[in-house]
Amino acid sequence: MSSLAHFKELNNLTDYLEFFEITCEESLVHAKRFHILRLFGEQVAKVEALAITDEARLLEIYRFALLSIVKRFESGYAPSAAEIWGMMDKPGGCLACATQVGCNTEQSGCTSTPTIDFSPPQETGLSGLQ
Repeated sequence: MSSLAHFKELNNLTDYLEFFEITCEESLVHAKRFHILRLFGEQVAKVEALAITDEARLLEIYRFALLSIVKRFESGYAPSAAEIWGMMDKPGGCLACATQVGCNTEQSGCTSTPTIDFSPPQETGLSGLQ
Protein backbone atom coordinates (compact mmCIF):
# COMPACT_ATOMS: atom_id res chain seq x y z
CA MET A 1 0.00 0.00 0.00
CA SER A 2 1.21 3.50 -0.72
CA SER A 3 1.42 6.62 1.41
CA LEU A 4 -1.27 8.88 2.80
CA ALA A 5 0.08 11.72 0.63
CA HIS A 6 -0.49 9.55 -2.46
CA PHE A 7 -4.01 8.70 -1.23
CA LYS A 8 -4.88 12.39 -0.95
CA GLU A 9 -3.91 12.94 -4.60
CA LEU A 10 -6.44 10.38 -5.89
CA ASN A 11 -9.65 11.68 -7.40
CA ASN A 12 -11.58 8.88 -9.11
CA LEU A 13 -12.95 5.49 -8.16
CA THR A 14 -10.66 3.50 -10.43
CA ASP A 15 -7.60 5.10 -8.80
CA TYR A 16 -8.92 4.37 -5.29
CA LEU A 17 -9.59 0.74 -6.20
CA GLU A 18 -6.10 0.34 -7.67
CA PHE A 19 -4.51 2.12 -4.71
CA PHE A 20 -6.16 -0.27 -2.23
CA GLU A 21 -5.78 -3.28 -4.55
CA ILE A 22 -9.53 -3.94 -4.58
CA THR A 23 -10.95 -5.83 -7.56
CA CYS A 24 -14.40 -4.90 -8.76
CA GLU A 25 -16.48 -5.53 -11.87
CA GLU A 26 -15.95 -2.79 -14.44
CA SER A 27 -19.70 -2.56 -15.06
CA LEU A 28 -20.30 -1.82 -11.37
CA VAL A 29 -17.58 0.83 -11.35
CA HIS A 30 -19.08 2.44 -14.44
CA ALA A 31 -22.69 2.35 -13.24
CA LYS A 32 -22.28 3.12 -9.53
CA ARG A 33 -19.15 5.30 -9.39
CA PHE A 34 -21.01 8.38 -8.13
CA HIS A 35 -22.79 6.48 -5.36
CA ILE A 36 -19.69 4.61 -4.23
CA LEU A 37 -17.56 7.75 -4.16
CA ARG A 38 -20.23 9.69 -2.26
CA LEU A 39 -20.48 7.01 0.43
CA PHE A 40 -16.71 6.63 0.57
CA GLY A 41 -16.31 10.39 0.97
CA GLU A 42 -18.73 10.32 3.90
CA GLN A 43 -16.72 7.52 5.53
CA VAL A 44 -13.42 9.34 4.96
CA ALA A 45 -14.85 12.46 6.62
CA LYS A 46 -15.96 10.43 9.65
CA VAL A 47 -12.53 8.82 9.97
CA GLU A 48 -10.75 12.18 9.61
CA ALA A 49 -12.80 13.49 12.54
CA LEU A 50 -11.17 10.79 14.73
CA ALA A 51 -7.73 12.38 14.21
CA ILE A 52 -5.87 9.08 13.87
CA THR A 53 -2.13 9.73 13.57
CA ASP A 54 -0.91 6.26 12.56
CA GLU A 55 -0.73 6.47 8.75
CA ALA A 56 -0.77 2.70 8.17
CA ARG A 57 -3.81 2.24 10.40
CA LEU A 58 -5.59 5.15 8.76
CA LEU A 59 -5.03 3.74 5.27
CA GLU A 60 -6.24 0.32 6.41
CA ILE A 61 -9.44 1.90 7.76
CA TYR A 62 -9.97 3.71 4.46
CA ARG A 63 -9.38 0.47 2.56
CA PHE A 64 -11.89 -1.39 4.72
CA ALA A 65 -14.47 1.39 4.24
CA LEU A 66 -14.13 1.31 0.45
CA LEU A 67 -14.15 -2.49 0.35
CA SER A 68 -17.31 -2.59 2.49
CA ILE A 69 -19.08 -0.12 0.23
CA VAL A 70 -18.08 -1.97 -2.95
CA LYS A 71 -19.24 -5.30 -1.49
CA ARG A 72 -22.61 -3.76 -0.55
CA PHE A 73 -23.15 -2.68 -4.15
CA GLU A 74 -21.97 -6.06 -5.48
CA SER A 75 -24.58 -7.67 -3.23
CA GLY A 76 -27.35 -5.66 -4.89
CA TYR A 77 -27.57 -2.56 -2.69
CA ALA A 78 -29.32 0.29 -4.47
CA PRO A 79 -29.66 3.63 -2.66
CA SER A 80 -33.02 5.37 -2.61
CA ALA A 81 -33.50 8.81 -4.11
CA ALA A 82 -33.64 10.26 -0.59
CA GLU A 83 -30.22 8.77 0.19
CA ILE A 84 -28.73 9.96 -3.07
CA TRP A 85 -29.85 13.55 -2.89
CA GLY A 86 -30.12 13.95 0.89
CA MET A 87 -33.78 14.87 0.69
CA MET A 88 -34.46 13.84 4.24
CA ASP A 89 -31.76 16.16 5.57
CA LYS A 90 -33.13 19.31 3.96
CA PRO A 91 -36.45 20.89 4.89
CA GLY A 92 -38.67 21.51 1.91
CA GLY A 93 -41.93 23.25 1.23
CA CYS A 94 -45.26 22.05 2.51
CA LEU A 95 -46.82 18.90 1.14
CA ALA A 96 -49.33 20.73 -1.03
CA CYS A 97 -46.94 23.05 -2.81
CA ALA A 98 -43.51 21.46 -2.37
CA THR A 99 -42.92 21.67 -6.09
CA GLN A 100 -43.81 25.35 -6.29
CA VAL A 101 -40.98 27.84 -6.12
CA GLY A 102 -42.97 30.43 -4.17
CA CYS A 103 -43.63 28.31 -1.08
CA ASN A 104 -41.41 29.11 1.86
CA THR A 105 -42.95 27.70 5.02
CA GLU A 106 -40.25 29.19 7.22
CA GLN A 107 -41.05 32.79 6.21
CA SER A 108 -44.65 32.79 5.03
CA GLY A 109 -46.23 30.20 7.30
CA CYS A 110 -47.88 28.36 4.41
CA THR A 111 -51.38 27.19 5.26
CA SER A 112 -51.99 24.98 2.24
CA THR A 113 -50.74 21.78 3.91
CA PRO A 114 -53.36 19.11 3.32
CA THR A 115 -54.74 16.97 6.10
CA ILE A 116 -54.86 13.21 5.82
CA ASP A 117 -58.07 11.47 6.89
CA PHE A 118 -57.74 7.83 7.90
CA SER A 119 -61.42 7.33 8.71
CA PRO A 120 -63.32 4.65 6.74
CA PRO A 121 -65.03 5.88 3.56
CA GLN A 122 -68.64 7.06 3.82
CA GLU A 123 -71.37 4.91 2.36
CA THR A 124 -72.54 6.13 -1.00
CA GLY A 125 -75.92 4.44 -0.93
CA LEU A 126 -74.88 1.97 -3.61
CA SER A 127 -73.95 -0.82 -1.20
CA GLY A 128 -77.19 -2.69 -1.90
CA LEU A 129 -76.26 -3.25 -5.54
CA GLN A 130 -74.91 -6.66 -6.34
